[in-house]
Amino acid sequence: MDSEIEGDLNCNRDMNLSHAMLNDPISCNAYYELFQTHDDLFKDKIVLDVGCRSGMLSLMAVEVGAIKVIATGNMESADFVEKALSGSEKEDIFESINGSIEQIRLPYGLKKVDIIVSEWMGHAIFTESLYRDVIYARDKWLVKGGLIIPNVATLFMAGISKHVPENFQEDEIDSEDEILLEDYVRPDQLMTHRFRLKITNLSVANKEDEYFQGPFGMNALRDGEIEGFVLHFDVAVAHDKISMPLFSIGPRAPKTYLKQTVIYLEDNLMVQKHEMIEGYIGMFANKSAVRGVEFILGMKTIYESSSEMSE
Repeated sequence: MDSEIEGDLNCNRDMNLSHAMLNDPISCNAYYELFQTHDDLFKDKIVLDVGCRSGMLSLMAVEVGAIKVIATGNMESADFVEKALSGSEKEDIFESINGSIEQIRLPYGLKKVDIIVSEWMGHAIFTESLYRDVIYARDKWLVKGGLIIPNVATLFMAGISKHVPENFQEDEIDSEDEILLEDYVRPDQLMTHRFRLKITNLSVANKEDEYFQGPFGMNALRDGEIEGFVLHFDVAVAHDKISMPLFSIGPRAPKTYLKQTVIYLEDNLMVQKHEMIEGYIGMFANKSAVRGVEFILGMKTIYESSSEMSE
């Protein structure tokens, strides 16, 4: 894909996410509590906002005492932060840098930053994420022992019953081609306990950790049919100096700007209460989609089949 076209696609996606973030009270309030409760961590520190998706984390860092906040990525959100600070005594603290993370240089000859903030998570953590950008910034600029906020995302999956997507007509989801979508699942649709697939900690992760495969096993909550699986995750901060859960995008949690990922089965799976459902799942780079991923789902023991899906 032409690099200029790819850049435009990334920008459009980031802007769509930024508007959704700013209108999401769940994540906004979680970040606000984090910054206000731990404002001492930011005082007189140099902060790098990787992606600047909504500009919210940059603005909060300025407000709680950072000596310099540098934003990369979404220049429209960076402009929003500049306008919000314009005319105040803190307007010179914030600065944005245009360009890809691999091409930019920090201003004033700076070599390191004390803290990286980023709204890096995408759907199923890694779809449309800034994971690799944060890893790159961490390895190049973050001081030893520096903080990444937020740095932990824990991915779960659970079996679900028949699911009708929001704003869809009942007869619109019967197509065999509709096997993967981003949506919200209600708690009463859960057919199994949740299974923890992966914990991602950006403080220690490698860029290859973005993709994985492995087995899963979960018990049925009741008799019925499993139509598919839902992927969702919890977000937290976990460092020596700070440990705090932020928000969840699970079916039992309030809705956020991040949707869950629903993977349909080609054939429904009949289960009985307490029965174990076993299988494997993989997530890999989708080379045909910018920041996209491909899922591979297979069932074993009681459901011998597999299928591939892309997002």
